[in-house]
Amino acid sequence: MALVVMYPIGVYAETVAHRFESDEPETRTENILYLAAGTALSSIGFSSTREARGSDFILHTRYTQHNDEISVLYTLYSNNERILSERSLVAPLDHQLDIRIGETLAELFGEAEAKGYSEDAGISDLFSWKQDASGPVAPDPRSSPAFVFESGAEIGGVVFFGEFGEYFSYGAGGSLFAGVTWRRKTWRFTAGVKAGTIRAFEATGVSGPTLLLSTAGPVVMFGTGANKSYRFSGFVSGGAGVLSLLDSGSLTSKTVPYADAGIFALLPLGDLFYYGARLSFLTCYDSDSIIMGAGVSLVVEMEL
Repeated sequence: MALVVMYPIGVYAETVAHRFESDEPETRTENILYLAAGTALSSIGFSSTREARGSDFILHTRYTQHNDEISVLYTLYSNNERILSERSLVAPLDHQLDIRIGETLAELFGEAEAKGYSEDAGISDLFSWKQDASGPVAPDPRSSPAFVFESGAEIGGVVFFGEFGEYFSYGAGGSLFAGVTWRRKTWRFTAGVKAGTIRAFEATGVSGPTLLLSTAGPVVMFGTGANKSYRFSGFVSGGAGVLSLLDSGSLTSKTVPYADAGIFALLPLGDLFYYGARLSFLTCYDSDSIIMGAGVSLVVEMEL
């Protein structure tokens, strides 16, 4: 009598771990590349993952995006980091990108003589952002490098000191600004224009005409980049200031140079706005006296 013992035999998909590299990494682009590559690999029996531990192969994807075109260098490694094959791809970002990626990966794995074995191969960790019951939650559009337009408004007060502070102790006013921003992962640079008006109030025991200080000029800002949800920046502004005296219905004005510098901190508000506070130091160079003041302002900015 023969006793035959049958064990269930399973065929498991070989796993490919995906790694991404770029001088300007972008989550959305990596997810597109991962989905296209994972779909192509699953059709030939490979499962895809972002976790290298325990994988049979490692697919290193080095990419550079230029407007409507992307260049990709694929390098296939064994699980002990030995290079098996390499292929490059330059293609437009259109509806046929996944086809071109599939053809390139077929050549890559064919050269390495790597074959998959499962009809149930799949793609894990498909999206690198969080998911909930309604599906993937899209990443914050402000979290990627871009060239954007900014505008903002502020309102606050200023305390004058020095010789000018003996006549006018404090002021209140606001300003508007607009500019363009080069936003990168670790830094941002903004260049624009800024204009504002401050109403100065007399010191105790001093009476006289109403004084208005209006300023307008270029402004530059430099601060934290897209990898931070908050914004912390420094700024410098300068240009022409107009001192206006209102006395019994008559108006006297004088143009003087001014400089303004400081720091500000902002937090995101919705998809387009930021809010926060600014500390600044203002100097106007009048021929009779130098006007100096330190101010605190509330700021709201919009980024498009």
